[in-house]
Amino acid sequence: MVDTYNLYTQELEDRTSEFQNPETQDAWSFFFLILIQLTQSVALKAHL
Repeated sequence: MVDTYNLYTQELEDRTSEFQNPETQDAWSFFFLILIQLTQSVALKAHL
C-alpha cells in the first residue's frame, strides 16, 4: 500500500508539473482528469 501511494504521489507530481505552465488555460481540468485516471490506474493495480 505504501509503495503504491509513493508511486501515485510521484507520478501525480510529475504530471502536475507539466500543467503548471501559465500558458495552460485548462490546468485544473487537466489536473482533475489526470487525478481520476491515476485513481483508476491504482485501483486496477491493487486488484492485480
